[in-house]
Amino acid sequence: MFSIRILPEPMIYKYFFSLFLLSFSLTANSKEIRIVSPNGNLEAIINTQPNLTFDIFNEGELIVSNVEIGMNIKDYGLLHKNLHFINASYSAVNEKITPVFSYKNKLIPNNYQQVILDFEENLSIEFRLFNNGLAYRFLLNFKDNILIKDELLNFTVNKKGSVFAKSSNDFFSGNESTFDYYPNNILPKHLLINCPALFFTNDTSEQKFFITESNVHDYPGMSLDHLGKGKFNAVFPKVVRNINEPEKNELQDYSLYFPTKNENFIAATKGSRELPWRIFGVSNTDKDLISNQLVYLLAEDKKIKDCSWIKPGKYIWDKWHNLNLIGVNFKVGRNTNTYLYYIDFAENFGFDYITIDSGWYQNNNPLKAIESLDIADLCRYSQEKKIGLFVNVSFPDLIDDFHGKLKTLKEWGVVGIKIDQILREDQTANNMIESIISTCADLKLLVVLHDFPKPAGLERTYPNLLSMESVAGLAYDKVDGQFADPEQAVILPYSRMLCGPMDYAPGALNNATKDDYRVNSIKPMSLGTRCQQLGMYIIYETGMQSLSDSPSSYELEIETLEFINTIPVQWDTTIVLAAKVGNYIIEAKKYKDQWFIGGLNDWTPREVNIDFSFLPKGSFEMTIFKDGVNAYKNATDYKKEVLPINNKKISKLYMAPGGGFCAKIITKGK
Repeated sequence: MFSIRILPEPMIYKYFFSLFLLSFSLTANSKEIRIVSPNGNLEAIINTQPNLTFDIFNEGELIVSNVEIGMNIKDYGLLHKNLHFINASYSAVNEKITPVFSYKNKLIPNNYQQVILDFEENLSIEFRLFNNGLAYRFLLNFKDNILIKDELLNFTVNKKGSVFAKSSNDFFSGNESTFDYYPNNILPKHLLINCPALFFTNDTSEQKFFITESNVHDYPGMSLDHLGKGKFNAVFPKVVRNINEPEKNELQDYSLYFPTKNENFIAATKGSRELPWRIFGVSNTDKDLISNQLVYLLAEDKKIKDCSWIKPGKYIWDKWHNLNLIGVNFKVGRNTNTYLYYIDFAENFGFDYITIDSGWYQNNNPLKAIESLDIADLCRYSQEKKIGLFVNVSFPDLIDDFHGKLKTLKEWGVVGIKIDQILREDQTANNMIESIISTCADLKLLVVLHDFPKPAGLERTYPNLLSMESVAGLAYDKVDGQFADPEQAVILPYSRMLCGPMDYAPGALNNATKDDYRVNSIKPMSLGTRCQQLGMYIIYETGMQSLSDSPSSYELEIETLEFINTIPVQWDTTIVLAAKVGNYIIEAKKYKDQWFIGGLNDWTPREVNIDFSFLPKGSFEMTIFKDGVNAYKNATDYKKEVLPINNKKISKLYMAPGGGFCAKIITKGK
């Protein structure tokens, strides 16, 4: 038995010849292969005999044990045991990626050690070990098309650990449940867990890892099934054979194409192809966890040559506040006058887009607007005012002749499509969504996805995809039973946001404490303070950031509105200043020559220290919106201050229960 250790740079070059010789020795009877991350902290031990398995170690401590992997392909059987090893190929990469749109950092380090294991059974496995995680994928080399019955991924975690997980009853889900905390020893058996899932390795260490995927094309999405006693199994929706027929209604509704019968395989696909990446992201601290961008790095690079027409920005969202306006001389509702007002509001205050949400078309036909809405006039007026117009289209209403419908909407003057009610990630649905996004790119249409099971890097491949929901966002404060509360707010940066841009839709001005909150769908309120809502504009990453409350409410709170308008949606640099999963998060972000700081807090009041040493030398001025002294009982209470600041300053800041803050720092005198 031979072992190979891929060494951190620059040592890898020194030992290249030795590795070359060892790779030849391995061809006969390899059993164990070791790879080490560039910084030497992570190690993966890969076993090819008798089964395909690997273990992950972090600084010598076992993080994930006995990860079993394999493929079950019709006519070829389960390719997992007693495979015939041919060769191992090694490489190392150390580069920086420049994303088209930087929602976290302008430059992303892409530094890993790689090994590709080839087998006689027409498959290879590609492993990449980064400083913050391991990823692998299968490379298939079959001559003809194949039916993939299943993909094997089993792993075991420490029983003394725990997990933050979102669960569903079945695969028909928009991935909008809340993240719940479970000690591994009481985690319900056969709980269907949506990715990403965040695991605590034990109850005494800060070490954590998350599991998710990237680069999912022509393939179903992955979930996890808890088998009991800390054992998990990857599960995939099978190919859909039959779906229900949606009812035809006079108005746009939420009728759904949902599966009624499935095949006994998960994918019918080409025999020669790459499968999606499976990701085990590893962190020693919560600060490290937030900085992980493996999902983006492992996604396919952009397919759009000219991205100059794509413009991330902020949009006015109509649905949260139920189209409530005051002081106008027309009847407010889903009508032309209301949306003309929204366009004027966006222009007057410097915002980029407005969205017409569900209910604007009839008979499940997005080319037939309701009688009260003159889409042609709205498109003309929005173009005149240079405000982009998004329209909501339900996925089931779009998929029949989607190219023709999208082409017509583009010809009308619509600039973007918000697609909702997807709720599926089987192979057929994923292919359809990618085809729609690709068609939108060809037509120069922007896209936001709602009720979408799981982001997996599509925004890198198609930068016109500006954001995805896949979260129990602010909308859930309008319904009873599942809330977008401060506890969830401080879990999302460590979980959902690891997968990609998140359309949470902050901006509520009617804010409530635990005690005075109530469900009100007409005049909704958010759980948590005003300043927590403001902090979300800095912490939450997205290419389309919302203003969810009524224009009338914002016009009464001009100070808040004008500050929101100054916050970018792209960032050159992100620095995590303080972080604790499920408790709080504080980040500093830079765009051009300006710095912003945002913070979010759970229901526990706390005082935090903010170290400004990230600033360059010089004198600065900070404008901060922070929780008011009475925010603990009146969540709308805040205080605005303008303070001198420099890089030697350490300031104490109080965050109320469910609180937060946001601040802007500029060079003094500017």
